[in-house]
Amino acid sequence: MLATEAAGEKIRAQVLAEGGPQVQDVDRFEVILQERVAPPISGTFVRVNDFVAPPANIDTVADVLRGRLPGARDLSGFRAVLVSANRDTGRMLVASIWDTAADREASLEAARSIGDELRAVRGDASVKTDLYEVAYSDIKLPATV
Repeated sequence: MLATEAAGEKIRAQVLAEGGPQVQDVDRFEVILQERVAPPISGTFVRVNDFVAPPANIDTVADVLRGRLPGARDLSGFRAVLVSANRDTGRMLVASIWDTAADREASLEAARSIGDELRAVRGDASVKTDLYEVAYSDIKLPATV
């Protein structure tokens, strides 16, 4: 990641010079937890919770989520959970992926329960929740010899 920093900055400057949008911030996330029971496909539905925890508590947040995974796996339509963290700022993204929008909505009570448990670890920081439908593309490149 750090090796591509100069290239990323060059691309951001080029986009800005061409009249593109200005980048407000660059966040660097580490994937700290990934649990998949099904492969990624288009037409699935995602809930992303975005919050800030004290950086020293990131692993504790991950442990709480890891402990709650068996229950999530049992919910109808569960496909995956991905947890990413910026260890410098404490910003975390928790994305859960579901077969249908109805499955995602039906999981809301369980998500609230987990959120209540996490509040003790992350503090009273607000949580921003976004809902998405996934468009997925698997691009295969020819092997080089």
